[in-house]
Amino acid sequence: MQVYYHGAKAVRKLLLDAESLIRSHGLPATRTFQHRVLHHMYTHLRVILESTNVASKLIEPENGQETRPASQLTECVAPRNFSINAQNLGDLDLTRQKPESVGYSDIHLDVSGEWQATLYPEMFGVPETLMTLLSQTISLANEKPCLEAAGVFDPAISVALSVHIRTLEQQIWSWSLQGSSIAYGPRLPLSLINDASAPHDRPEMEHMILAMHQALIIYFYRRVYSMSVMVVQAQVRKTLELIQPCLDMGRFDLDFSVSIGWSTFIAVCEAATPDLQELGLRCLEAVDEHGMFVEYEKPSTIAKAVWERRRKTNDFTLGWPDLMMRTIPSMR
Repeated sequence: MQVYYHGAKAVRKLLLDAESLIRSHGLPATRTFQHRVLHHMYTHLRVILESTNVASKLIEPENGQETRPASQLTECVAPRNFSINAQNLGDLDLTRQKPESVGYSDIHLDVSGEWQATLYPEMFGVPETLMTLLSQTISLANEKPCLEAAGVFDPAISVALSVHIRTLEQQIWSWSLQGSSIAYGPRLPLSLINDASAPHDRPEMEHMILAMHQALIIYFYRRVYSMSVMVVQAQVRKTLELIQPCLDMGRFDLDFSVSIGWSTFIAVCEAATPDLQELGLRCLEAVDEHGMFVEYEKPSTIAKAVWERRRKTNDFTLGWPDLMMRTIPSMR
């Protein structure tokens, strides 16, 4: 866990190295508890970091080596971009059960469905199905321009893409805590809860999960549909209201800080009214040093820069990816 303190860039490099090792050597045949914990930790951090990685088409060079597209690197050892191809469009079914072999090897949550043996609720307090929806949204956002271009020449791809987008949108909206694998309902009395209590017994957990769900809705409409931020202001407000009870937990509990920081960042960047920006900035600054998912700048610095750019351009479709794409070359 000490790696958290070295920043997002160091974490991302280690995650890419870990993936290269997994791709080249495979996962251990003996599935010890320690191996499974590392597996889940890798998956959670990689999905969160990938969601804010706007330069995912390139693998970063090392020691001055030439930058090459990931597709040109050796497939067995190269980290893979989060993506979806035309053949897999429409393969979305959250109700199906993943076989153990699939659940264990699905390190990027590419496969839709439930895995009964997941450690996600115990480790991070988050249902794996919610993170799977995030992973699939990242892949769709990454590949949508290419699939749309292919659809110009192949109507079948265009139709399949449209169906895939609508299906994923419906699944995100219909996802609920009650329908997930997380315990829902009455919990232990507060007097019996301590640091050793299971995540689902902590009252902040439900707020954190619901905040992540609202942030996912924001992420989908902004990254997939590129809608105006004005369309998602209700979700921004809900996310910020839900996340406030979790802020102290995010400051002191590394298992949850990344999830809390991610939800806060996604919502605050899209805040468009003075009251939401004021509330959002207080929330984001509270976890600024713990949301290691954003490279190059503090999350609050990026959010304020996005607001300023929107104010100057009066472009309410502009978002943090646009700003980061403009500024990353000068920050390297």
